Amino acid sequence: MALIQCPDCASQVSDAAPACPKCGRPIVVPAPTTTSVAPPPKQVKKHRWAPFVLVAIIALVIWVASGDDAKKSRDLGAANAPAAQPDPAPAPASKPVFKITASKLFTDYDRNEVAADEAMKGKVIRVSGRIQSIDKDFMDDVIVNLATPNEFMPARMEMVKAEKSAAAGLNKGQAVEIECERMTRLVGSPSGRKCSFVQ
Repeated sequence: MALIQCPDCASQVSDAAPACPKCGRPIVVPAPTTTSVAPPPKQVKKHRWAPFVLVAIIALVIWVASGDDAKKSRDLGAANAPAAQPDPAPAPASKPVFKITASKLFTDYDRNEVAADEAMKGKVIRVSGRIQSIDKDFMDDVIVNLATPNEFMPARMEMVKAEKSAAAGLNKGQAVEIECERMTRLVGSPSGRKCSFVQ
């Protein structure tokens, strides 16, 4: 609270009083003037990587456009080329079939792995035996294990995806014939890859 001078009678009056107590003039206190300081303008951050991104985008657009042009010219060339007679596809040479039982396969690998692999090299391997178990691996592929002389090391046959429904209808102890494109020895056990059931 401050004292101000009455403009009419020059008496000292409180700035909180509604009127001068001496002459009765209403007291109007002028509003304090404040000088507002404008905040400093925000500095725009300059990104040093922006030109590189722009160059990369332009390069990508040019690359895509050139790929489309090359494809169009290939398609146009193919459309204008005379129709060539297709060569008859050569009949796939059928590989010889190597027939063996799961027990003999295990024994052959146990006796001499190199000799067993050489005997089956370049052939389709047809393995016959009794099912010890029907399992799935971590990739959800069907694995049919055929019994061997060592019950802890069955012949492991990795079936192709198309054989999943056929494997679902099999039981332990059932006799089957399985053809595999490739056979190896894995941790002491015969292991077939890309296998399918023989009908």
